Amino acid sequence: MKSLGTYAPPESVGINFTRLATPSGRAMPRAPVPGELFTLEADMPEPDGRTPWLARGTYAWDEQSMMWMRLNDSARKRKAEAIGSQKIEIEAAEVASVDVIPTIDAGFGLAAVGIPPSNRKASFSGVGTCWVDVNNACHVWLVAFRGEKMVGVTATVIEPERPQTLTLTFTDFPNSTEEQAYTLRIYTDTTGTLFVNQCNRFNFDALSQTAFIVEENLN
Repeated sequence: MKSLGTYAPPESVGINFTRLATPSGRAMPRAPVPGELFTLEADMPEPDGRTPWLARGTYAWDEQSMMWMRLNDSARKRKAEAIGSQKIEIEAAEVASVDVIPTIDAGFGLAAVGIPPSNRKASFSGVGTCWVDVNNACHVWLVAFRGEKMVGVTATVIEPERPQTLTLTFTDFPNSTEEQAYTLRIYTDTTGTLFVNQCNRFNFDALSQTAFIVEENLN
């Protein structure tokens, strides 16, 4: 009987598992090869003008652009809060005139979210929307704040029994790694009743809701 010997799989189906381990460190390799992967363990220091700033994450070296391209190795951070149907009685105008900048100390809060940046260079995009009716003609402002800093605003004139949809969008660069508090507030320049996500002329059983959404932009 012949000995079968030791079995060895064909080289064509062999896998070099050492190549699957992604090297890592706190500084990018100086002489990368095409397709090389590297995990940066910490955000780079502030750029010196010669090299681009990179956030921590996994990168691949792109030979054509001669740049490290970040892989989407983490989920985009996103927070949202519903803006419910509500009726607001306004006893004093929160904004004296169209020339006055709304502040966070006035107006009425509609929604708030807290979201931490992935790194100090991260930026955020936000959108808030609601439909509004009034019983007295007035200017209506929809304003977004980060802390006490205004980051977005939209305004329009609304006539009684002619409800309108207000939509605000913004982009913000907090330049921090601390959790950021974003709030959405609404203001008018007259007294009366403000209807948010409902109408002065009719009611319906369903609760009308829109949203305030803030999400991180991937680098």
